[in-house]
Amino acid sequence: MNKLSIIDLINFRNNSDYYKKKVANSLRLEKKKETEKRGHNYWASCLSALSNSFKFNDSNFIVDKKHELKGKLETAENDKSKIMYKSNLDILSGFEDYDLKELRPLDVVDFLQKYHDNSILNVSEFKIQALPHHVFTFKSGETEEVGSIWFVAKKKGFHKNELGMFTDILYRYLTTHFATDHILNSKYCMTIDVSNKSIVSYDQLERGEISFILNSTLEDVRNFM
Repeated sequence: MNKLSIIDLINFRNNSDYYKKKVANSLRLEKKKETEKRGHNYWASCLSALSNSFKFNDSNFIVDKKHELKGKLETAENDKSKIMYKSNLDILSGFEDYDLKELRPLDVVDFLQKYHDNSILNVSEFKIQALPHHVFTFKSGETEEVGSIWFVAKKKGFHKNELGMFTDILYRYLTTHFATDHILNSKYCMTIDVSNKSIVSYDQLERGEISFILNSTLEDVRNFM
């Protein structure tokens, strides 16, 4: 069975029964890698800049990327490229006065190696991909705990419950790869929608502020297969 991204599941939830059936059937077919690559790369410029700014505690990554995008926008001849550069530029402009330190614990110890080769998790017999930007350790009192952050983007932004699906699979990813040797911190397991600066952490799911909808969405996919 083919893998599913959280974006795939969000698109599934928001479409007609005809589309849902099409998605369910496509799980047995080979996806076109070129299509996946285009979708992944659309927001690469702003996401990479924000990711680096978060990791190194340095807003210059945002400033430098903005300068680069402005140059590309001025010289671009293709309208689609212009729209893409402008969209990424707008997001970075929105983070000029945003302190990414607010998303970090005070005492970050280390950034751990991510398991890109093992990013596919088995959930209810489906293959779901989790691709966080960072997994980090930090001091919490006398203990060292693990957190993670995932930057995501969408032209009109995500709903809170949709962000919850990213955070749900993110926590499962941490559980699979890091829980044996580390204490997981649900407050610092978070997804941030850079389109509107909306954030959902796993402790919000635990407290019931955000609904768990990943399993029910997968069950819906199964019903259309």
